[in-house]
Amino acid sequence: MMVTIDTRGELSLAKIADSGQTFRWKEMEDGSWRIPAFHRVLYAREESGILSLSCTQEEYERIWRAYFDMDTDYAKICAGIPREDAYMRRAAEMGRGIRILRQDPWEMLITFIISQRKNIPAIKLCVEKLCRVAGKPLCPEDTESGSAAAEDKKGMSAPVDSARFQEPLCDFPSPEAILSLTCNKASGIPEDGHTLCAFQKAGYSSCSLGYRMPYVRAAAEWMHNLVVTGNAAGQPSEPDGISTVPVQSGLPSGTDSDEVDEEKALRNAIHHLQALPDDVLREELLGIRGVGVKVAACIMLFGFHRTNAFPVDVWMKRALAEHYPEGFALASYAPYAGIMQQYMFVEARAEGRK
Repeated sequence: MMVTIDTRGELSLAKIADSGQTFRWKEMEDGSWRIPAFHRVLYAREESGILSLSCTQEEYERIWRAYFDMDTDYAKICAGIPREDAYMRRAAEMGRGIRILRQDPWEMLITFIISQRKNIPAIKLCVEKLCRVAGKPLCPEDTESGSAAAEDKKGMSAPVDSARFQEPLCDFPSPEAILSLTCNKASGIPEDGHTLCAFQKAGYSSCSLGYRMPYVRAAAEWMHNLVVTGNAAGQPSEPDGISTVPVQSGLPSGTDSDEVDEEKALRNAIHHLQALPDDVLREELLGIRGVGVKVAACIMLFGFHRTNAFPVDVWMKRALAEHYPEGFALASYAPYAGIMQQYMFVEARAEGRK
């Protein structure tokens, strides 16, 4: 089964994939994109403003509509850019089609810790390696998305299998799965070749994470503790003026009851975090070992959909210095400064590639 949506040119899969907000999308030989998220695998194709998704209408409404942020009017947001800001208007036109995905905050926490001082190909390699060692194999043929892809007759990609991709596609690991990994660096065991870590036992020479691996474990422990306690510091009784769109976990039918309970507990913990005001959420994230100002902003923007979060990396520093030497007025673009950041990021990288 296939869902098609007329996006009126306001969604570009290629631009989203290249915008630095997600690290697990893969472009297939037929031009479609393989998207593993929320324990499922979706195949997506976008041509001439028409988005085709390998899912049922029910699954689209339950998971993917929110994931692609389809209810946000990006054209209206761009129309509000002041005419005197010629640079931002140009960047917005160049970035037209980018949307801020509503991704799993837990996955964003780990992937952006991994992203520190790495380029995008290296980040993708590390994330996939972590998933293959600690995550469970995904079986798209057993999900609604995979069945829909298999039945489609119009060229959409067929379900994933290890022979086709040479490496199995695995789910993003839970906090408990990461904590169960044996790590010599975290345990203070010297690399003498005699004691193998979990990655070496899986056939890899190393995790390729270096100093980031202890940070990944610290984040997993932080989230595990939050799952156990079911609360976060500063948690209000009810969300106050914060727009959040809850996304169901997407676990396929027949999942082991223990896994279902573990997933529910994780989603409850994330729900507590989603209810926090921006300033409180930022402080929570900054309290995690290995999370600095930029990484916290990325997690807030791409994981919690706080669209006013404004990550600043090397590309953004260049853009800000060149086009806003007297300072960038974040308040003038509130509450969409983070969306402007994505447009600036795309423009800055395009300029840098010339």
